[in-house]
Amino acid sequence: MKNVLLMTCLLLVTTLTAQRNQGPSDKHPRHQMEKMRDLSPEQRADLKTKRMTLDLNLTEAQQQKVMAINLEAANNKPKRPNKDHKPSATERYELASERLEQGIVMKAKLRDVLNDAQFEKFEKNLERKRRQRKRHSRKERN
Repeated sequence: MKNVLLMTCLLLVTTLTAQRNQGPSDKHPRHQMEKMRDLSPEQRADLKTKRMTLDLNLTEAQQQKVMAINLEAANNKPKRPNKDHKPSATERYELASERLEQGIVMKAKLRDVLNDAQFEKFEKNLERKRRQRKRHSRKERN
């Protein structure tokens, strides 16, 4: 009788634990990005500047310049099409082109603000994020 009760409790605990881990994780990049979309452009720029300050050890003067760059980028961010509307090939091209142009401009502005070591670290971090994004998108497709 004790063994049956023990096995039932063990099975119940195992089932509840397995079900708890099946829900969407807030640590998933897609969920984090959805939370970021709810923030104002000023809040997004402030968080990005603080992250860059921690990663790159920015000075006060650099922080102010980077904040201005990030705020401009957040305000000029291209609007994403509605989920219900699938963009045509030309719309996708225009969005991608605009996003790349903004990336080039931002990189050039940051190049003027950051020193060589900071800019190199910034580029390494950017490449690492691209690899992670690519790896996550591959996992979602499979």
